[in-house]
Amino acid sequence: MAGAFCRAPWEWCCAGVEKIDDPDSRTIPRDGATIAPTLPNRSLMTMTFEEVKMHLKQRFPFIMVDRVLELEPGVRIKTLKNVAGNEIQFLGHFPEYAIMPGTSIIEAIGQSASILFSCTTGKGMDPKEFMALAAVNDMRFLVPVTPGDAMTIEVRVVKMTDEAALVEGVARVAETVVTRGKLSFARKVV
Repeated sequence: MAGAFCRAPWEWCCAGVEKIDDPDSRTIPRDGATIAPTLPNRSLMTMTFEEVKMHLKQRFPFIMVDRVLELEPGVRIKTLKNVAGNEIQFLGHFPEYAIMPGTSIIEAIGQSASILFSCTTGKGMDPKEFMALAAVNDMRFLVPVTPGDAMTIEVRVVKMTDEAALVEGVARVAETVVTRGKLSFARKVV
């Protein structure tokens, strides 16, 4: 079923689609003011946790994306990871002061990119293929992420082909950048 979603035109990839077709259209709030739409002629998509699970091969306890907040296929994605103190990585990292491991943050950025790829090209949705993480470049961990934090992840495509992709990722808690760097992916068929 998940493959059928992404092989359809991308407007149908997700259930929560906000489509803005007319650049001259305006939203009129209750106070009567006129507000221009933020992205004319584009669609912003969102996904619930159940929809996220359809686009990822990972399963519990390794799903690092709770929700898709914004998605522009082929361009960018913004996701949310609510960091909970009962996640398995906090048993040993560190028992006295829990800090989300950098590898888990990289995984969250990678999973966000995987959702973006699947909604852009449909690649990686077949049970025998996936976009494998090939390289981590210039990754900087600037501020610790701790239980209770709501981490937003923004991924932008730098370059994408049918067989490979390069993305830039930034993770934030509130407005503070906690991690940033680039990830490379290659399509793998097993």
